[in-house]
Amino acid sequence: MVLSAATHEKIRDEIKHYQQARGALLYALHLARAEAGALDAAIFDEVAEIFALRPIEVAEVASFYPIFNQPRAQAILSLHQPAVLPARSAQDRPGSRAPARHQGGHRDR
Repeated sequence: MVLSAATHEKIRDEIKHYQQARGALLYALHLARAEAGALDAAIFDEVAEIFALRPIEVAEVASFYPIFNQPRAQAILSLHQPAVLPARSAQDRPGSRAPARHQGGHRDR
């Protein structure tokens, strides 16, 4: 058994809310994926047994929804503090060819 007894119980409880058990299949696949990390043949077999389906029927439902075809995200976030640099005009930059700024008064025409 790949899935825990608690997950089996949650799935069976959810099935009770539907006229047709198959209505709870997506919920069951979400639970299975959350517990196992990914869906595979063993999961399909186990879920199929709960729903009295063939494993291929469970796999077909899972393959239809893109979320079940992607591995669960396992990321390490690294936050970097950007360096705060003083604002510099083009004139202040080394090697700049920008014209010098006018320092007050009137401009010559």
